[in-house]
Amino acid sequence: MAASIARRPFLPGVDGFWRENLQGKLDRQLVRALDCLGEMQVEIGEPQTAFESALEGIKWTPSGSAPMVP
Repeated sequence: MAASIARRPFLPGVDGFWRENLQGKLDRQLVRALDCLGEMQVEIGEPQTAFESALEGIKWTPSGSAPMVP
């Protein structure tokens, strides 16, 4: 659920520091949600979908930053 909500566009067409700052926070929340989703998928025996969640999380991780580790 959290990943679905975090994927939604946030104030499209609006620019500014405050919006970019909030978008960064939402992007980090999405990466964390995808990480949790992947862990759950591994636990229930769905490694392929866990792999897909991990790849999406990597896509949303800002370049130059380390991946999130629980």
